[in-house]
Formats: sequence, C-alpha cells, structure tokens
Amino acid sequence: MIYVDDELQFADNPAVTPNHSILHGASIRYAEALRDTALLAPWPYLAFGFAALVLAWCWRIRANAQAAIAVLASGLAYAAPLPLIAPGADLRFLGWTCLAAMIGAALALASRPHARAGNVQPN
Repeated sequence: MIYVDDELQFADNPAVTPNHSILHGASIRYAEALRDTALLAPWPYLAFGFAALVLAWCWRIRANAQAAIAVLASGLAYAAPLPLIAPGADLRFLGWTCLAAMIGAALALASRPHARAGNVQPN
C-alpha cells in the first residue's frame, strides 16, 4: 500500500483544490523519509509492549499496574491472530496495539506503591 500525493476526482464529486503550501511539501518529504524506518514499522511497538507488560507484571501490586496490564494485554491480544489472517500486517492494522503499548508503558511507569496501613496520613 502506498500513499499518492495527488488529488483525484471520484465520479461526479466536486474537484479538490491541490495543497501546494510549503508546510504540506515539507510534511510529505518528512513522511517519505520515514517510510522505511523503524518508526513506522510495527515490530518496535510490539517489542515495547511486551517489555512494558513484563514490567507491569513485576509491579502488579502497585496502583495503575493492573490497568497497564489490561491495556497491554488488550493490544497484544488484538495483534495475536494477525500473523495467521494477515501475514503482511503493517502499522495500519496495529494502530490499537501501538497506542496500547504507549498507554500501557505510561501507566506501568507511573504506578506507585499502595499505601500501607501504618503509612496512611490523615487529610
């Protein structure tokens, strides 16, 4: 699947005015430069999600860690059948998995230990 920077008229829809701005040209060049990098590949996000899941599992008694485990497991479970049904799965199929890896890692890293009964301070 490729991106074509062109305006195409479909059936009898009105014509679209081309975007010839400097910002559009710069963003297209930047996207083209990133096309074959690891930033737009799904495997770094999957690896990051697995690493965050291990971290969250180790800290599972902490607040937010259970939420991190749920989010990460959801994203990884979504990706699990893709090698069987869509071997060429790319970033467009793994949007939730990539987002879940980022959210889950943030939740895992932001988790704090539960307050102990002896350490509770009055309000």
